Amino acid sequence: MISKKTTNGALLVIISVFFFAYMTGFNTNFINPRNIDWIFFFGNGDSTTSWFGWEYFRWTDLFQYPILSNYPYGEDLNISLIYSGSIPLICLILKPFEGLLGFPFQFLGLWHLLCVYLQGFFSLKILNLYIQSTSIKLLFTSIILLLPILPFNLLLNHPGLFANWIIIAALYLYISKRYSYKKWFILLSIALLTQAYLFAMIIPIFLADSAQRFLIKEVSFVKLINVLLGFLVLLISLFYIFGIQTGSDNYYFYQGYGHYRLNLNSILDPSVSFSNPENLTYNFSTIFPNLDDTTGIKGSGDYEGFNFMGLPILSLVIIVFLNYKKGCVKFSSKKYLPILLAAIFLFIFALSNKVILNDSILFSFPLPSFIKDFFATFRSSGRFFWPVVYIFSFLSFYIFYKLFTSEKCKIILSILLLIGFIDSFEAYSQTRLTKSQRLNYNGAAWMNMLEDDKWLGFAKKYKRIKFIYPEIMPDKNTAKLNLFAVSNGLITNGGYLARVNKKTLSKVKEKLTISIENCVFDKDSLYVFSTKQTWEAASKCNNQNKSHYIDNVYIVAPQ
Repeated sequence: MISKKTTNGALLVIISVFFFAYMTGFNTNFINPRNIDWIFFFGNGDSTTSWFGWEYFRWTDLFQYPILSNYPYGEDLNISLIYSGSIPLICLILKPFEGLLGFPFQFLGLWHLLCVYLQGFFSLKILNLYIQSTSIKLLFTSIILLLPILPFNLLLNHPGLFANWIIIAALYLYISKRYSYKKWFILLSIALLTQAYLFAMIIPIFLADSAQRFLIKEVSFVKLINVLLGFLVLLISLFYIFGIQTGSDNYYFYQGYGHYRLNLNSILDPSVSFSNPENLTYNFSTIFPNLDDTTGIKGSGDYEGFNFMGLPILSLVIIVFLNYKKGCVKFSSKKYLPILLAAIFLFIFALSNKVILNDSILFSFPLPSFIKDFFATFRSSGRFFWPVVYIFSFLSFYIFYKLFTSEKCKIILSILLLIGFIDSFEAYSQTRLTKSQRLNYNGAAWMNMLEDDKWLGFAKKYKRIKFIYPEIMPDKNTAKLNLFAVSNGLITNGGYLARVNKKTLSKVKEKLTISIENCVFDKDSLYVFSTKQTWEAASKCNNQNKSHYIDNVYIVAPQ
């Protein structure tokens, strides 16, 4: 006889696969490990650099220090895999088998499916603590899977950030009956090796859990101090072992705190507009009106603060408000004050020092330089409201569950889930369109971007590409050139390098400048120039070198 646990597990798998397909398309194109079309032809710089980081990491030594060193992608720049958004945890697991995986190989599609499942799994873990009805638990889990934050991250093309299950797992540890610092340390390590933002988001929840356990006298003051010291040791050890560095004195690209923030209207604004040439807008509700924001203002990043809760959750809040009865729910201040303070902190940090409502700045205030530099490490502060969204969602449901009978809960949740599907159908249609693509063409993907026959000769002759000059942000040619390089075994000295050591980058550029000025070229390197002026000067160096302008790329090919 099949056990209830097995049945519930099978139902969760079915629900997870359905929601994954609903987001990414009802075919296998997104999870096909050989299909990189959705990355390069329908993605952006973020999606390409995640894949480049993984593919180049496959070339590194199995045993190396630092463990996440990724020298083929940004040669001489000492770039850690942690900074390419490549989900180092999965890369480390797959690396011993890289010879069996073939090329190209993308695990990002399957990673998204795993994340959807884990989101449902940990949601059920929370609900199992106080709900008996399987149907109610599965209905609300479905509503959690329908939250717009998930497809929003799909549109952002940040595969690591899609792991919202890490936030829910942290909330589960908070409300668990027993405190387990070991589980916390494991979750924090997984978060760091998945996406640094998620790691930073759950630290306040970990600290809040430690505080509540002390307040309710589950742990002593001495044990609390030991746990916090253990956390610091863990943090330092992970940074040292994996080669993670941070700080405004070391790395470029730290501007932005105060731009990529939370708008006060975010939980009610169903639309998100990306500041790109296409100016694409996605609408996650046909019922809620689109609210004004500052997307049209140069330098604004309101899209990073997208936190629309969706029609089902917002409806639950209204139902709870209209039916609330005093005393129906009792909260212990010692147990829930710490998580409330953590939520307030995350909310304030998400707002940044520029508080926005709609398209207006309500007020702003300067930050001391040392605080601004520290905060700028996580410049997309609007994301830090995600834990608050989940806290608010589970809290609203808990009160709702206490207010109504099981039968009424089932009916109301079923209606809300159905309406939620209908209300957000347009946005999900757009996500499916971008993630389910596979083009029909012959040859390697790079050959559909670089069409000149000379590239085939370059691939056989050279061992590396040298950008003149490597920069932290890509230009229009970076992705296709890196795809050409990684497809043909060429190391590259540049790419989309979001975190680059200032001194190292300056030295590399200085060395390249001296080399070009003195007409010294490595014969095993293909030189790619970002400006016509520099290319023309370099072309005069040696009559034996061949200069080309092909596929909108300026090249010097040493002979």
